[in-house]
This record gives sequence, C-alpha cells and structure tokens, in this order.
Amino acid sequence: MRTLLPPSHQGANSAVWTPGASGLASRLDFHLPDETPAEQFSNWLPYSAYVSDERVFVNRESLGFMLEIMPQSGADERMAEVLISLYASCPPETGIQFQLFGSPHIRSQLRQYDNLRIEDEDQAQKALAWGKPVPNTNLYRKLSRQRVNHLLRGTQSSLTSGFHYTLRDFRLMMSVAFPGHGRDMTKREALLHLRDSMGSTLRAALLPNRVCDAADLINWCALFTNPDRIAHSDEEDLNYDDDRWLNYDDGREIRDQIVDFDTIQDAHANGLTFWKETVPEVLEARFYSIKGFPERFALWQMGSLIGDLMQPTLQYSAPFLITLGVHVLDPNAARAVVTANHVRATQNAKSKMADVMPDVRKKLDDWSAAANAVDAGGGLVSLYHQVAIFTSPERAVAAHESANAIWRARGFQLNADAYMHRQALLASLPMTLTPKFHKDLAKMKRVTRKTVANAIHLAPLIGEWRGTSSPALVFGGRRGQLMTMDLFDNEGNYNFAIIGAPGSGKSVLMNEMAWSYRAIGAKVWMLDLGR
Repeated sequence: MRTLLPPSHQGANSAVWTPGASGLASRLDFHLPDETPAEQFSNWLPYSAYVSDERVFVNRESLGFMLEIMPQSGADERMAEVLISLYASCPPETGIQFQLFGSPHIRSQLRQYDNLRIEDEDQAQKALAWGKPVPNTNLYRKLSRQRVNHLLRGTQSSLTSGFHYTLRDFRLMMSVAFPGHGRDMTKREALLHLRDSMGSTLRAALLPNRVCDAADLINWCALFTNPDRIAHSDEEDLNYDDDRWLNYDDGREIRDQIVDFDTIQDAHANGLTFWKETVPEVLEARFYSIKGFPERFALWQMGSLIGDLMQPTLQYSAPFLITLGVHVLDPNAARAVVTANHVRATQNAKSKMADVMPDVRKKLDDWSAAANAVDAGGGLVSLYHQVAIFTSPERAVAAHESANAIWRARGFQLNADAYMHRQALLASLPMTLTPKFHKDLAKMKRVTRKTVANAIHLAPLIGEWRGTSSPALVFGGRRGQLMTMDLFDNEGNYNFAIIGAPGSGKSVLMNEMAWSYRAIGAKVWMLDLGR
C-alpha cells in the first residue's frame, strides 16, 4: 500500500510526561516525526501509549479508554431510560463508539466443554510414559472431540443445507475518545470519573462490563487489520491459538504492534483486501453506511440487525462488525441550531408554497421533535453507523447480499462505501472519533444529527443469550451464538421441563442431556412413563 495520510491525521502535540506511566507513555514527544513510515497503515492509527496505573490510552489527539460489555439478549423502556445518563456527563467533542462483532472464535468455550469430560483412569501414567499430555481414549472424549470438530467447521461453513447457519460469539466494545492531553492531570482525572460513571450506568442497565488494557486493544484491532486472524477458526486442533494473542510491549507505540509487518493491504472499488506473501488466506473487508432510516425504531429491535429471530434465511454468512459512533455536540450551539431551523421550518409550513412542497410538513415535524427534545433537557448528537463484513473474496458477494437483506427487512437502506474504505475501517476501530476525524466524516456526508434518544435506541447493544458459565451442554442460538448450559448453575431449583410438539426433538434433547451429564461423571436415571 502506498497511501499518504491526509494532513488532519498528522500528529501535532507537544512533549508529554505522564506521571505514573511506564515505558513509552512516560517519554512521548509528539513534535518529533512519527517513527512509522507514512505508507504503512499503522501510521493512520491514533494509538500511541498506555498508562497502566490508570488504564488510560494516550492517543495522537485525545485520551481514551475501552470497555468490553456483555451484550444483552433484549431491552425495554427502563434500559433505554437508564442509558440516557451515558451522554449526560460527556463534555462537548467527546467521541463514543460501540462495536458489536459477530466473531467466529469459539474455540476457548469448546475447549472448556471438552476438558469437562471425564479423563481416562490411566491418563497420568500414559502422560508420564510419553513425557507430555496424550489424548484421552474413552468414549465420552471421542464423542466430544467429534462434536467440537463439527462445531468448529461450522464457524466458516454452514451447518445446514437449506439456509446459511454458522456459529459465532457476539462481542461488544465501547470506547471513548476524550479531548485532552496526556500531561493534563485535570483531564485525566475527568476521564477516570467519566469512565466510572459510564461503567456504573451500564451495570444499572444490566450490561456487565470490564475495563480493557493495551493488550485487549491490540488484539481487537489486529482482527480487522490482518488477513489471518479470522480465517483459522475452523482449525480442528483444540490447542490452536486462533488469534495468536499479542502481548503489549511498553517500549513501542501501540499502533506499531497491531498491523503485522508482512500484511499487505490493497484497496479497490468494493473494499479492502488483506493478504500476505507467506500465507494462502486472503481477507476481503467491505464497508457500508446507512443511507436511510426507518420511521420508527427502538432499542429492543436492534437484535433483529444481527439476524432475524424467526426467518432462517435472513442470517449473515460471514463475520460482521456493526459500529455506532456518537460525537457529542456543544449544547448551546446545538440549541441555537435547533431554534433557528425550527423557526425557519415553521415559516415555510405557513407559506403559500407549502401546498406544493410535500416535504415542508415533514421537516417541521422533525425540527419540532428536536426542539421538544432540547426543551426536555436532551440534546443533539452527531452520529454515524458503519457495517463491515470480513470474508474471503469468493464469498464476498453472497455476504454482501445477506447483509443488505437483513437491514432492508428492518427498514434501513445500506450504501456501499465505494473508494472510502480506509476511512470506514478507521471509523470501525475504537477511540478514533476525535474532533478532526469527525470533521473528515462530516466533509464526506457520513454523519447525521440525531437526538440523544436516537443514539440510545440505535446502539448495537443486543446480542443473543450465551447460556450459563459451565459448559455441560452446548447449543447454538437462532442467530448463531454458541451457548453453553448447565442446569446446576441455577441457584436453588434444578428442575426443568421440555415442551414441544410431536416430532420436534424432545427425546433427542433428553438423550443429549443424559449422555452429556454422564460424560462429566454424573449419575443418570431415566424413567419412561406413558399411558
């Protein structure tokens, strides 16, 4: 790739000394030329250093943090009301991003499922004789390995023939780009208070979360900027490291640890192609923006955008990433804009030309709703949605059609980001929504003004139920989420009931439960009573 950075992405900060920071974070000098050559994509990334004591990122134009959130399986009005507090304490020009990834990496859950099966009685003696762990040969382990291999193949190819169904694990990240400088202790303290407040708000909305460190950021971004970190999810070896976990080196800038040195990135009209000379895998990334929104849409409907619950044909055929970026506007400036446009829309609606201008009444309704939201204590934000799919070039057309069908069925209109894929990729990465980058997006007409309520109801916070923590049983959700379950994870009552029509698989499920619990050492009694 030989693409130079636009001027708005060049670093322009003074020297930084961050108390309590280690490694590179304590000696950054942003007046010096970037060490990374401009023709490398890693130089486009804003990530510079990490303050480990505070778990804060020092970026090129901002400070930031990242939270990993467990997606909810549904939502209600109460959750939406609680989430309003996310934006209440944000200063102007704060960038908030939500990224929901349908990841094909389910190996760690399946490894726990396999390890829970009983071992051979002579396992220790055989391992001692060989000097290393050896595979178990009992029936339960053999059955488990067969199932695990089948499910791993289901992350890349469909498990069904009539419609596309692949397994995935939904992961949700929230990141904040906070205007400030690494040496400004006041800004850093304000950022920490904001992080604590947002974490509490998310927990109150039944969204458990944790603070991510530099290694989490590196491995998250590496998934979408290298060709071979998504492609190996179907490798049969349970000990295979899907994404080859990268550790953070505090002596180097974070951005230089994300993109592999041998990754080649080619841009074309339809997307970006990532490949390497030494590996056969080629990854094609395609990006889409939302051109049209439905008239009404609520937070609890966001689950339909990861796949339809009832229609098996409306499912993604490739790993996908849904991003919402929210840029907080100055409330005083936003109020002035709303007031001026509301007055103008009212005048136009009362003019004689209103009868021949069909959109005048609709504009008045829109600005009246915005004015009512501002008067009620809300505000306006500038936001964008980004949809990305990651697949092989030969499957890209089918993945494109599937994504379009899913969003179109819910009233959204997707628009392919032709020749703007690198900007779209940056918009899909955490902590990139700085004021300068927001201006770039606005210049390309990629952002729209919405109310805070719109930002809440359009956030990709809904996934699928993951089950319980112990993997005694393993299932797949309707949208592909790998589910693990143990009836004894319940606190108190361990009873259950299976209800279904004749031929729906009740006996199959009973047999599945019987052998699964027997495989982990439980005693099982089956009493078949009938009339």
